[in-house]
Amino acid sequence: MVFSSTENHSGNRDSRLERLTSRQQSEQLLLQGQPLYDGMFIEIRIFGHWLPGHVALDSTGWYLLTLDNVGIRLRAGIPARFPVSRRWSNGTDKQHPPS
Repeated sequence: MVFSSTENHSGNRDSRLERLTSRQQSEQLLLQGQPLYDGMFIEIRIFGHWLPGHVALDSTGWYLLTLDNVGIRLRAGIPARFPVSRRWSNGTDKQHPPS
């Protein structure tokens, strides 16, 4: 993952904000240098809020399926992080690639 710091809404630098990146040759999304896999739980930042969900892949690419079953298309540059809390994942968190 290429680290990039960004300015938050108050204009201050936020060096903790990570963004999704991609490997062009494999169409794989990365978060903190780790490839994302179908079923992994992450959070993305949209309009100032962190939205949890799991990563999914369809014929047109990667998307986040939220807890309300809303699909949000993922692309490089979207602020994202691994979950701060796992309480919403009900113990089914898939943070590691399939064996």
